[in-house]
Amino acid sequence: MSENMEMAKSMYERVATTLDNMELNYQRHDEDMVITLGMRGEDMDHDMLLIIREKNAAFSFLERLPFHLDPQKADEIAKAVCNVNNHLVLGGFTYEAGSDTMNFELSIPYNGSLIGEETIRRILVNAVKTVEAYDDKFLALNKGYISSEEFKK
Repeated sequence: MSENMEMAKSMYERVATTLDNMELNYQRHDEDMVITLGMRGEDMDHDMLLIIREKNAAFSFLERLPFHLDPQKADEIAKAVCNVNNHLVLGGFTYEAGSDTMNFELSIPYNGSLIGEETIRRILVNAVKTVEAYDDKFLALNKGYISSEEFKK
């Protein structure tokens, strides 16, 4: 087994142990080093993927927002994503014009040193709080309930 694979497996186990210690329910997909978990937020459900990327030596968080985007709103949504991402310190929303999905993504490299449990915990909490802060605003913009100017406020 390569050193990269050994580190990846160790990181995968550390993430699972952190989730156990947080008393969260999750599903392991050992063959892909992916963990899926879900939780109920204030406004919407959160379905997340926690991915250990052996090739990149990175721990990644991915959450697809639970609604489809209106392609007619592509310009407004793209501008809103840029506006939000300019204010984020960790992670960012991704959206391809013409697509009907939006994700929140965050990756942290662990090459040379595994990430500790407290850092994993903070990454997860920060990611969920970030999505929770903006998911309802993106949905409102998408549905036309608020304008781009209202979104910026």
